[in-house]
Amino acid sequence: MKRISGLKLAIVIAVILGFVSNTGLARSIWFAKFGKPIVCKDHIVFTSVNKKKLICIDLRGKKIWEKKYSKPIIENRRDDNSIVIQVGRRVIAVDIPAGKETPMFEIRSKHETIHFDQQSGLAWSRDDRKKHRMFRMLDPGSGTVLWERPDVAGVSLVLEKVLICVTGKRVYSKEGYHITDAVARALDRTSGKQIWELALGRDHKWGWLPAVYLPPYIVFLVGDGRLVCVQTSDGQVVKTMGEDYDPERVYVEPGVGRIWHMAARDGLLVYMTEQISGPRAPSSPEEVGDYLEEKIKWTEEQIQKLQRGEENLRHYYLHFVGLPALEEQSVIELSHTAVASFEFYDRYIITDTIHNTACFEGESGRRMWKKGQLDRTQPIDGKIYFSEHVDKNKIRIGVIDIPSGEETTLYEEKIPWWIRPRI
Repeated sequence: MKRISGLKLAIVIAVILGFVSNTGLARSIWFAKFGKPIVCKDHIVFTSVNKKKLICIDLRGKKIWEKKYSKPIIENRRDDNSIVIQVGRRVIAVDIPAGKETPMFEIRSKHETIHFDQQSGLAWSRDDRKKHRMFRMLDPGSGTVLWERPDVAGVSLVLEKVLICVTGKRVYSKEGYHITDAVARALDRTSGKQIWELALGRDHKWGWLPAVYLPPYIVFLVGDGRLVCVQTSDGQVVKTMGEDYDPERVYVEPGVGRIWHMAARDGLLVYMTEQISGPRAPSSPEEVGDYLEEKIKWTEEQIQKLQRGEENLRHYYLHFVGLPALEEQSVIELSHTAVASFEFYDRYIITDTIHNTACFEGESGRRMWKKGQLDRTQPIDGKIYFSEHVDKNKIRIGVIDIPSGEETTLYEEKIPWWIRPRI
């Protein structure tokens, strides 16, 4: 048997590793999964792990068709019967039931990423290269540029005639970049002309700006933990809340702490606070008072639970407030160890973190069920469709019945050997 020299072997290994890296397959096993499912009536569409295949199944999991591409694709739902994909510079409409492709247009650069907003029918693209940053509003049928701005960092809201976005300057570092001089701007959807602006302060360093629209007001969640309520027509500030939050302080009062996320429910604004009792468990009952900067009586049993990790030091509260005064109407505590974001569906509250998805009763805050790390859809007819990494060998598309928490696997595949863990 002919022996391979060390140099040749090294070249072969380098070629293989380069192939894996360039095709987007060199990723941690813990993130290996199908793309986020898109539900179109009676069909579910999703991408393969390397995003070079588009797969369509029915709601029972039967594969309808599969398409392969030479480059990774970006997919957007357009309506109940079609999606739009981007393959390099090409933008293509795909009929879901039949899988038929219809070319639409080509964008200017392979570095642009296109987005179709299903609810408004708008389309825009972004080029995030350091020296070529540009946000372009496009005609959704032809791809013609309607207007463009280099300073748009993200879109917060799409209203009937107005686009609410955040602009700012990027400051780059070894860790990435952050935004300075952040400003919320209301732009005319058709022309891009500015209608009003709102400076967000030096502590807002995100490239996005959480916002909730409750006519005639918009509420922003600014980076320093403030809620800012403004008039939609002119951006005039009506009310602010959270200016006194101090990240260095330990908060022990129920429902007092940093504001993390917000949504709308029955005409009310709902925001979430996280109360942290302390980063570690106190070692004795005497230490508790000094440690939490408050005179709170803890029992020996509570101390032991804290030390064993059975007692949660983080508590999450949903505050229901009216606009524009931001006056509190009611509060719900979520009985969960971690919450990053939440949404309402019927009489349920669905929460997400990077590690899990959970469901709570809307009135009591009692947790009904908890699942693992899911890339999921919004609730659809009482169900959630998801993509999940099952184990070191398998990935799947599944569905959860929201009231019961019962889950069903619709489609699964083995993980390709080149992205399995090597220990």
